[in-house]
Amino acid sequence: MVISEREWDDILRRLRENDLTLTILYLRMQNIGDENIKVLADALKVNHTLEVLYVSKNQIGVKGVKALAEALKVNRTLTELYVSENQYGVEGLEALTEMLKVNCTLKVLDVSDNLIGDQGAKALTEMLEVNCTLMKLDVCNNQIGDEGAKAFVDVLEVNLDVYSNQIGDEGPKALADVLKVNCTLTRLDVRWNNIGDDLNTELEYLMSQEQRKQRLLKVENIGAKELEITLVLLDKVRVSEIDILKDIYKICCEDKKFLKRLVSK
Repeated sequence: MVISEREWDDILRRLRENDLTLTILYLRMQNIGDENIKVLADALKVNHTLEVLYVSKNQIGVKGVKALAEALKVNRTLTELYVSENQYGVEGLEALTEMLKVNCTLKVLDVSDNLIGDQGAKALTEMLEVNCTLMKLDVCNNQIGDEGAKAFVDVLEVNLDVYSNQIGDEGPKALADVLKVNCTLTRLDVRWNNIGDDLNTELEYLMSQEQRKQRLLKVENIGAKELEITLVLLDKVRVSEIDILKDIYKICCEDKKFLKRLVSK
């Protein structure tokens, strides 16, 4: 059901007043266009309570998503943003990637169903070379092909959903080569592409829990005793180098309260 004008005004008021009970805002399929999202973006600039925002399947175009991106350069509490199934394309996506080069709090970004193609995938990978906090990226159903898939190879640290695209065997072969030595990636979803059965099976095998354990056990100073907690840490913290993971593990061993807070996130 589409919210009324009165309900919309109330949402804006609660955001501006930092209502502690408003931490998740679900506005999917609300016919929200650029003008409304601009007003919402202005409220987010002064808000420090909202953590999750769903604005998927609306009518948000380039101007609207640019306003949202500008707001998130200032906002420091939002951790999950879902802007799938809108109308902003590559130009709007590039505004989000520029924002993520300076935003240090967003952990989940869903930009699926926005026709970003290989150009958009490359913009995302350039952002991931700078951003170190994003942990999950959904780019499903975006007409991404092998070139886009290969672009993700060098930044394969963030958990990645790229299903329902136009990826053939060439991109996933490069991904498979990286996965053979990658110890930090915990999720890679490439279903419903144009990948051959044998390669699909290999990717599933490489991403299995047992194979992840075997790769970790080969790392210096990561033994069987540390293995289980290491796997938990990988689901909670994005790391690009295994040495960083070792440092986090050392802190956890020395500070049990830090470990408890980390695992409970």
